[in-house]
Parts: sequence; C-alpha cells; structure tokens
Amino acid sequence: MSSIFESCDLAPPDPILGTATAYKADPSPNKVNLGIGAYRDENGNPKVLDVVRKVDQQLAADMKVDKEYAPIDGFPALKPLSQRLLFGESSDRIASSQALSGTGSLRLIGEFAAKFLNRPAIYISDPTWGNHIKVFEKSGLKVRKYPYWDSEHRAINFEGTLKVIGDAPVGSLILLHACAHNPTGMDFNHEQWQQLQKLIAEKNLVPVLDNAYQGYASGDLEADAYALRLFYQSGMEFFVAQSFAKNFGLYGERAGMCHLVTKSADLAARALSQLKLIIRPMYSLPDPWWFDC
Repeated sequence: MSSIFESCDLAPPDPILGTATAYKADPSPNKVNLGIGAYRDENGNPKVLDVVRKVDQQLAADMKVDKEYAPIDGFPALKPLSQRLLFGESSDRIASSQALSGTGSLRLIGEFAAKFLNRPAIYISDPTWGNHIKVFEKSGLKVRKYPYWDSEHRAINFEGTLKVIGDAPVGSLILLHACAHNPTGMDFNHEQWQQLQKLIAEKNLVPVLDNAYQGYASGDLEADAYALRLFYQSGMEFFVAQSFAKNFGLYGERAGMCHLVTKSADLAARALSQLKLIIRPMYSLPDPWWFDC
C-alpha cells in the first residue's frame, strides 16, 4: 500500500538555520558560526543578559504569575512601552499587537495587506534578509526588488533605490530596514531618510519598517529610532515589525510586536480588531511568559 506522504520530496535545509545545525555537528575546535545573527561572548557562547536572567528568576519565584492564556493581541501594558521605544511616545492612533518576534510580525503585516490593501506588490531591498521574500510571498503578495547595494563601489545605491521606488505603483508597500540593514550593515544617513520619506509620501506608497536591530547600529536605542520617528512625525500611515530577539537576546522566546500606525484612534481600533481575526486562526495567541509582569 502506498503512503499518503509519497508525494513529499525531501526539502533542502533552511540556508540560515541549517548553518547552525552544521556548526554544532562540526568537531573542529576553530569553527566560527557566521550564520544566525545572534550575539556571542568572547568564547563564542550564547550570551544571556544579566537583566534577562534576573527577570527570569523573579517570574519563576512569583506565585502570582500563572500559565493562563494571554489575550489575542498580548498584554495591554506592553503596548505603550513598546510604542515609546519606537516612536518616543505612545498614541491611541497606533494599533499594536504582541507577535511572534520579527518574522511573525512581518507575516501578520503581509496577511493584513493582502486582505485590506488589495494584495499590493511589496518592494524589498536587494540584498535583504533571506526570509523576507518567503514571508511576503506566502502572504500572497508579489515581491519586487529595489537596488540597495552597489557592490562595485561598496556603498548604498541610493539613486537606484529612489528610481525604483519612485516608479512603484500607488499603494505599493516599501519594506525598509529601520537600522542595521541586513545583510550589508549600511544604513541611509539622515538626509537620505528625509528624502526617501518625502518621496514615499508624495507617491502614496506604504512603508513597512522592519525593526530587528534597534540599538545595534549605533549602540543607542534613541539614535537607531531616527527613521521610525521620522515617518511617525510625518503623520503617515505605515507598518512596523518590532523584534526583541536581538536587543534583549530573547531569540528563542519569539518576543516581538506588530504596529499599525493609522490616522486616528477609530482607525486603529478597527485595524486591531481585524488583526486579531488574522491572529486567532494562525497561532491563536502569543506566549505570556516574560510579558505577564
């Protein structure tokens, strides 16, 4: 009798996570893991921040902390705190939901855009983080690229970026790395960010800011929030995927937030209600650990 799984081919390993598996299996004493973007100490071992260990211990010892279900959109107290980290203030015009780190937040944005923005194309930098394209294609969006890196001159191809984005159809999504561009590590300067924000606004495009490395580009959380606050203060509507994997070292905790910046509290409430309808059949609700405190 044939198997119902006979049509399943053996899939190749993930190019990023597969590198970590190969690293662990390699017996060489001189091996170096350049695959996953995770902080390591001087001996190449994972680093758990002192504050993280302290809070872990506090939560484990607190008899009032339980294992009950979290709300679909996460804990309310987390929302204004995460908003202030990004935008310098909290606002009722921002619809915020706890998400499964950066990847989960990006997928929510993709699903939301596919449903409510009529499946627009999304423009992604070339090169970019390897999972970006898969996440948005799986959401049902068409992926286009803008030329970010000039390999000949080893610099950002800003003119090429402006040209492609300027020619994008109205309503297209523009994915931008808020800071510490992955994989080049090269970011727009303030003048370039200002020029880009103005172009996106004039062309009626929709920014999506991926904020995975806040604090890593300059060593300053406030300085690394420049682009986020520029778009926020402009009054534009846009999306933000916020990850705490890097700057808190919470890689395996899948800690993050999804933010939809709207024009009013009414629009934010409506957007959040629909975002929760996307979350419920996808993963139901987020992990309460770490945020129920």
